[in-house]
Amino acid sequence: MKSPKISVVMSVYNGNQYLQDAIDSILNQTFADFEFIIVNDGSDKQTSVILNDYKKEDKRIKIIINSKRIGLTKSLIKAVSTTCGDFIARMDSDDISMPERLSSQYLFMQNNPDIDFCGSFANLIDENKNVLKTKKMPVTNSEIKEKVMSFCPLIHPTLFIKRDIIQKNNYNPRYVYAQDYELILRLLLSYKAANFPKPLLNYRVGIKQISLTKLKSQEKFSLQARWDALTKFGYSWINILKCLKPLASYLAPVNIKKIVYKKFYWNL
Repeated sequence: MKSPKISVVMSVYNGNQYLQDAIDSILNQTFADFEFIIVNDGSDKQTSVILNDYKKEDKRIKIIINSKRIGLTKSLIKAVSTTCGDFIARMDSDDISMPERLSSQYLFMQNNPDIDFCGSFANLIDENKNVLKTKKMPVTNSEIKEKVMSFCPLIHPTLFIKRDIIQKNNYNPRYVYAQDYELILRLLLSYKAANFPKPLLNYRVGIKQISLTKLKSQEKFSLQARWDALTKFGYSWINILKCLKPLASYLAPVNIKKIVYKKFYWNL
């Protein structure tokens, strides 16, 4: 049987509230030559029923079932290892891909063969799908490499990457959080990246998606990724100056962090 052009990879844990929107947004893509690999990471019965119903309706869907929850990183490692498309596209179970997302990224990669992986801009939306603002990212490889030690320059659920590269350089299982950041720091040593300069994803933000406890863990692992980049990956130590702002954010009192995120990002 002919392999699909794209493998879409997603993991879900008890995500029934937004899951149908996420799945529908992939199944309704203008680009149809894909497989959709969904990891059921030890979810409740309701989530499992939703997944099984979709699998019966669309043969492009493949379900990987974890008997108990193992977390996003290890679930993505399992999913990536089973893919057979030329490219792998990431997706999250509470986001919504634009109908033209896969076609836009596929054509972009075909027209730019020197690029090994890409992301895109994204619209930040609330729980009711209202657009809050558009999140823009650095576009060119040089801009991305310049900014990568300051922040993660690709939005994880917009990642679109050549399969052989991601299978050779899979996620690091030690990273419970910031697994995308650690991966991108490694990839940029040997491969070229870009961001498609239009929003191809509605990225859901809000109180149900993030907590201050999770945010602190995210920042801690992001700092660890930067340290690994400096001590293991060969990044220049001059980049340590770019780590000062993220370090200050991590050390900031919770009450101050809450005010900052409410004003500039989303309500917590």
